[in-house]
Amino acid sequence: MEATKEQVQAWVREEQERIDTEKQEACDHMVSGTLNEDKSVTCSDCKKVLIFDPNESASTGEVPKAATAFFKSVGK
Repeated sequence: MEATKEQVQAWVREEQERIDTEKQEACDHMVSGTLNEDKSVTCSDCKKVLIFDPNESASTGEVPKAATAFFKSVGK
């Protein structure tokens, strides 16, 4: 049985989404990013949109060791 063009396109989209998700989960978001108008940051490496959460480290009063402690992933 031969796959249709639509089936192949759907498979490729699903596979690319899986690859992107794996890349975003493995990324430490520490190289560089783009500050967006809504104050979110888009990671230059994995293209994940992150938001700054100043309350995340406010309870301890300490600066986190990694930049990822400053960010809470959108939609996670």
